[in-house]
Amino acid sequence: TFAGNYRLARSIAASIEKLLPEAVRQSGEGKEWVNLEQCARWLGWSDWTRQSAFAEITGRLNDPPFTQQSDHAMQLARIYAELNSLPSVPALIQDGEARCRKALQFTPEDPALLIRLAGLLQVGGKLDEATKAAQRVVELSPNDVDAWMQLGVVLVHQNRNEEAARAFETCLARDPQNVFARNNLAQVWVRLNRKMEAQREYERAIALKPGYGTAHLGLGRL
Repeated sequence: TFAGNYRLARSIAASIEKLLPEAVRQSGEGKEWVNLEQCARWLGWSDWTRQSAFAEITGRLNDPPFTQQSDHAMQLARIYAELNSLPSVPALIQDGEARCRKALQFTPEDPALLIRLAGLLQVGGKLDEATKAAQRVVELSPNDVDAWMQLGVVLVHQNRNEEAARAFETCLARDPQNVFARNNLAQVWVRLNRKMEAQREYERAIALKPGYGTAHLGLGRL
């Protein structure tokens, strides 16, 4: 959770502070640590990112070895209760976008904020803006695999398939083991009627992750 990460970061920061030069420590005397709410505001954290985090955690918990834990059902029940307490998806998207834009006023060139904004703009249907944000991220962080993935996804939604393929290929050049990029690239090849290339990427994704059902489904359809 965000609160758990905040506590961990504070404990690490307090340990680091003791190792800093005396002059640096003195310059920070009298200043208080940024609290949880301030961190959330500056990082553009929202219920949308909270929902995304819970969705990822749920996906992991549904795989071994977590499924064998004695409190597995209780863990899932707690997360589902949290998810059910969140507002509707349109409200989550609108609030998340607003919080991201506000955070970007402090750090307008923050790649992490820009990629989050790109994702929110994409699901909100603002595809041109989403593409611009994603393109800015890959300019700032050309080796960021997630940024190239996000750019590719947005381009697919705009039916800019050739450009999307290049984005996914760039992602794979940096991370050849990325099964999600391989699956996305395969889907783009299908859209472009390049069936041999699509089959190759589906098979590579399955070789990397034999239990990846999405790739098996795509290959079967192909």
